[in-house]
Amino acid sequence: MKLEDVVSEPLTIRPGEPVSKVAAKLLESNSHEALLVSDGKYLGMVTASDLARRRIDNPSRVKVDDYAARINPVLPGTPISEVISTMVINDYKALPVKLFSGDKERVRLVTKTDLLKLVAGDGRLRGLKALNVMSTPYFIDKDDYLSTARSMMNSLNISSLVVVDKGRFEGTVEPLDMLKAMHADRLRAGLVSSKGSGRRDALERVSISFFANKGATTVGREASVREIITSMCNAKARVAVVMDGTKAAGVITPKDILRVLSEETKGVYTTISGLDQEDTFIKSVIDEEISHHLGKLSRMVKLDYFYMHAHKYHKKRRSGEKMEYEIKAKLITSKGAFFSTATEWDATKAVRAALDRMEKEIIKRKEKGLL
Repeated sequence: MKLEDVVSEPLTIRPGEPVSKVAAKLLESNSHEALLVSDGKYLGMVTASDLARRRIDNPSRVKVDDYAARINPVLPGTPISEVISTMVINDYKALPVKLFSGDKERVRLVTKTDLLKLVAGDGRLRGLKALNVMSTPYFIDKDDYLSTARSMMNSLNISSLVVVDKGRFEGTVEPLDMLKAMHADRLRAGLVSSKGSGRRDALERVSISFFANKGATTVGREASVREIITSMCNAKARVAVVMDGTKAAGVITPKDILRVLSEETKGVYTTISGLDQEDTFIKSVIDEEISHHLGKLSRMVKLDYFYMHAHKYHKKRRSGEKMEYEIKAKLITSKGAFFSTATEWDATKAVRAALDRMEKEIIKRKEKGLL
């Protein structure tokens, strides 16, 4: 099988569509991603995660354009190992794939779950079981609020939570599930009785059990990785919960499996996205800032790869509309992963603030003897 054999027809949306409408389309089609397309031209990708992990007070009035990430499509013929490394390193859940038919080009989508179909027979997975690849689950009580789930996902940089009731497994919550909060008809149906902004505040306090997926994919600790791949692909699942009796012992995502196959990168692999349209001088300043910080950090701990993404939003101020930059940075080291975020009106200041916070955290860990 080739990459082209597992790509799928993506959900497409148009520039100017309100976030609430896009959220409804994602839910109705059970899609975690949508491609922003205008006149047949690919403009970017919008994910359920980018929408659900932010509190958007007026989703029916906010345009989806500001939430689209420009991720360059991969080309047919790209080695699968390269695609896997790109997705694992950058933590992409999906990638656009550009296909050609004569003079015409089409953009399709490949997800990490799709890639599992290509690697199911890889010899390196032979003999591996759930307990060999599973990650530690993050739990949320069924009576906790939507706002709590959003806060946990943002602070821990994760995309799924295990819902429990007195320790017993109840289901999972992913960003796509949380998009139910943007359904206006749910509000009118009496889920909450408040009006105006108070209505949104009340929805934030709805029990997370309302959003939970109680039919989540589950596997046993001794299940083989190949069995898990089959279960996840059949269910088109982004996460499988490893059960120990009535309790969740771990979680497995496609990334946990693909990480086994990804090639180790020498040096520091650096990926920066979201700043393509910035001035050349600004980009050079940002590159120097990143090189400077990584140089210092490399003397404290072995660095593997660094990823940074910028989200740009239009914000209104008294002086007029301005662009706000939200920087999310991730550094993978031999001693674990470090994350930081920062928001500023200036791109260089936002990058510097995110890097400073990451550096302080690493220094703090080193002083405690944890590195």
